[in-house]
Amino acid sequence: MKFDFPVISKQFSDDSGVKIRVLNKIKLSLPDKSITTIIAPLGSGKSTLIKILSGNVSPDDTTSNLNELIKQVFKFPENGFSLPWLSPAENIKFLTGTEDEILIEKVLSECGLEGYENHLPHIKSTGFRLRTLLACLLIKKPALIVADDPFRNILPAIKIELLILLRKLILKNELNFFLATTNISEAIFLSDKIYLMKKNPGEIIEEFSIEPSGYRDVGFFDSNQFSEQLNKIQNLIKSIENQRLINFII
Repeated sequence: MKFDFPVISKQFSDDSGVKIRVLNKIKLSLPDKSITTIIAPLGSGKSTLIKILSGNVSPDDTTSNLNELIKQVFKFPENGFSLPWLSPAENIKFLTGTEDEILIEKVLSECGLEGYENHLPHIKSTGFRLRTLLACLLIKKPALIVADDPFRNILPAIKIELLILLRKLILKNELNFFLATTNISEAIFLSDKIYLMKKNPGEIIEEFSIEPSGYRDVGFFDSNQFSEQLNKIQNLIKSIENQRLINFII
């Protein structure tokens, strides 16, 4: 399903009553069965945008169309990807309601957790717990999954494994994923489409597609396609004056 969101704007009032525009006329069109990323600096309003898309914050102007789209969105939890006192199999049963043992084994295997069905992860095992969440999503299959910098606290070596896994699972299972991040390399690797957003106020300043489509492995980071896209984004950032495009991660 393609997601065409209506224009989204948002302003807040500070303690003195001064209105601050955080998001200004954000228009998103997310292709079907793909991963779309918005790259934005810290303080640009990307977290507010994710909260609006998931129904946790209201935009300045809401519409029936936006409300209907929001009902189909699943937001990655910010504080822990699974319940650490439950095993992966128990998490799936609790979070999805399924009791199908064969299905549970299948999705856990797809997520690299074969043999760990009854393992209790350490509460700080973010990579393991993220895999458990992904297994749950393979069963629930929400129309759109949104996430706000879900890999920011994961070690680089583990992060690369998860990026490869996430892209493979999203494409194989024909899901839709929308990610907000400050990490340019992460966005290029994962995405089929990228939006670039500035701050003060948050506005889309560029959008482009990432090739090739399909699965990608760690070698993609050394490819000409990756280097070309990285240079393109870096040059865009450098060429825009007074836009405060700062706090990005390469």
